[in-house]
Amino acid sequence: SSRLKAARRAGATKALATNMHILLLQSLRSADINIPFMVAPYEADGQLAYLSREGFVDLLITEDSDLIGYGSRSILFKLNNENYGDLYLRRDLGACQT
Repeated sequence: SSRLKAARRAGATKALATNMHILLLQSLRSADINIPFMVAPYEADGQLAYLSREGFVDLLITEDSDLIGYGSRSILFKLNNENYGDLYLRRDLGACQT
């Protein structure tokens, strides 16, 4: 599609263009769903964490743990094709035991 080509020209990697990502974006853009969203063409950890800390978003989905260091409130890690992932909630961080 022309959007995918534009994303690649902007520096997006092939990993970003997985089938799961494409299906998610198509679903969010559909007329049946009214969910506002943004797609960052580059690293957006700081911006995402700001949106989380200020309460503009309820959940961030990512493949790595960088967003923890930026103070994000809730993060879903490693979402797979079966819709499973690891949920991190900043409010629970102090409850961790070693």
